Amino acid sequence: ATDAVGARVVAEAIRRAVEASPIQVEGRAIAITVSIGAHTRVPKNPAEDLTAMIAESDRAMYRAKQAGRNRIDASS
Repeated sequence: ATDAVGARVVAEAIRRAVEASPIQVEGRAIAITVSIGAHTRVPKNPAEDLTAMIAESDRAMYRAKQAGRNRIDASS
């Protein structure tokens, strides 16, 4: 478990690793990027809060994409 700052650190490490690892397609290097969204909070009722946390993470990912792609958005 981590907070929004920790989630941002992990997400940024993943984003940089993906960006630095082009894929090879028919002998050509193709640059790829990733947008990552994360949401953190201490759940009051884990069974009910799981769906809400997934939805918040999904919204964070779309905010990252709307901000220009190849970005992260971590909220709490």
